[in-house]
Amino acid sequence: RVAAWGMDLIGASTFAWEYQHIVGHHAYTNLVSDCAESDSDVLAGVPFMRMHDSQQKRWHHRYQHIFGPALFSLLTINKVFVSDIQSALTGECAGFQMDGRYGKTSN
Repeated sequence: RVAAWGMDLIGASTFAWEYQHIVGHHAYTNLVSDCAESDSDVLAGVPFMRMHDSQQKRWHHRYQHIFGPALFSLLTINKVFVSDIQSALTGECAGFQMDGRYGKTSN
């Protein structure tokens, strides 16, 4: 709950995060594929971060423990100012329809 309040405090949508985390991460935990069914958390920092063995190794991945925290900070800012607004306007989050969240039904 404290983390959710923190996200709300900085302007992020806990609704969009919850949906992405449950539908986009838990359903496809650590799955990386060419189709839409991939773990969105694993792909978040691509190509800068290597989060899975199946991803190609590049020279800069040796230093990802150094630049990773800054990169994920920028991704959080992107989430607040781009992804969450886009989710609210389109009703879609991480490639999935957010049925039921914004007054839509699946029927």
